[in-house]
Amino acid sequence: MTSKYLANGYFLALFVSLFLPGFGSIDKMSTIYLGFSVSNFLAFLLIPFCIKNSEIKFTLKSPVFYFYLTFIVFSIISMLNAINIVESIVRLNQIFTFFSSLFLVLLFSKNKMISLNFLLSIISISLVIDLGASLYQYYKITEAGFTFSFQYSDLVRGISSNKNILAASLLFRLPFIIMLAIKIKNNFFYIITFIVSSLVFFDLYLLASRAIYLSIFLSLILISISLFYLRISSAFKLKKIKNILIFIILPILTAYFIFNITIDKSDEVNITNRIESINDSQDQSVKERMLFYTSAIKYISKNPFIGCGVGNWKIKSIELVSENLKSYIVPYNAHNDFLEVFAESGIFAFLAFVFFFISIIRVYFKKSSLKYRLQNNYETLILLLIPVVTYFIDLNLNFPSTRPYMIFCLLMFISVIHLLEKNEV
Repeated sequence: MTSKYLANGYFLALFVSLFLPGFGSIDKMSTIYLGFSVSNFLAFLLIPFCIKNSEIKFTLKSPVFYFYLTFIVFSIISMLNAINIVESIVRLNQIFTFFSSLFLVLLFSKNKMISLNFLLSIISISLVIDLGASLYQYYKITEAGFTFSFQYSDLVRGISSNKNILAASLLFRLPFIIMLAIKIKNNFFYIITFIVSSLVFFDLYLLASRAIYLSIFLSLILISISLFYLRISSAFKLKKIKNILIFIILPILTAYFIFNITIDKSDEVNITNRIESINDSQDQSVKERMLFYTSAIKYISKNPFIGCGVGNWKIKSIELVSENLKSYIVPYNAHNDFLEVFAESGIFAFLAFVFFFISIIRVYFKKSSLKYRLQNNYETLILLLIPVVTYFIDLNLNFPSTRPYMIFCLLMFISVIHLLEKNEV
């Protein structure tokens, strides 16, 4: 078996893992993690037969790898202060699963064992499957004679277990199918991509995730700033950004128009109403998040070094917020992965976690250098601002580090930016 066959098989296995059945469980998270774990195990068994030692050593030099390894070390140390060791072991198992996958995708992408087209195709197919499942549920609602409203938003979550996860993963993956269309340069695929992009934004409006509206807004601002910067540089060519207008701006407007004529504008699902609710201090979701954040910050201020133990915030938080909750619903996560890591594992794990993401962004900015832009590839780099922004917003408002759907997205992003050499785009 050659290294390329192993790499292709591994990425296909990750793709298949996303769509494993739940086997009756409420949340499919455990079965997807199982799929990732089995994929990792089989890949490691085959590595000695088709990977050179020099390729492994090259991978181990990655700062991305080392910062996450450092994060793991301090997470293990935090177990000394854990309330429940079993919960720590469960969370560490998830962390080690991601770490194993991280090593493998770095190995395959840094050593160019997989083609960019193949990887973009896998991401695009996963996007279309999730989009189709969600829109089919929307079709069933409208077919039954109901006018779509906010109460149905959670019913169009598709295969995913949560509408916010689906929304973030859809927006995150959208640029990759656009990149594939740019590379293929086929008129029929251009049409398909425009339709998919329009349907993605329409589905995002149906899901009514406020974090996604924030992600779209911030992405458009950064894209505009980037285009303005390039406009005054010698690297800029208007024809090179036409795909951003065709596959991002136009679909946003097209989906918005269709969405507005299919809903009751007075309902909460209306985009304007959802955006206005972000600053509504009386909104229950906003109040709960503020409660979670303040409780985490207060705990961190008193326990900055070790924390309550990896995987134990769900237990410690009950003690901290129980007096302010009016129901039996308790916070399973802090809804901010940075705060949760700090509260659970202390400042050193937090810093390693932060620098892990900085090291990923550093790879992206290397590809954004002037030399690279002069190769006329800046359209691809601008498109990749969307997953960067989406994941950053999700890290601060939700908990993507524990959700395999978003873990898959992050692994794909890491692979793509390492494959972005001038002969690949």
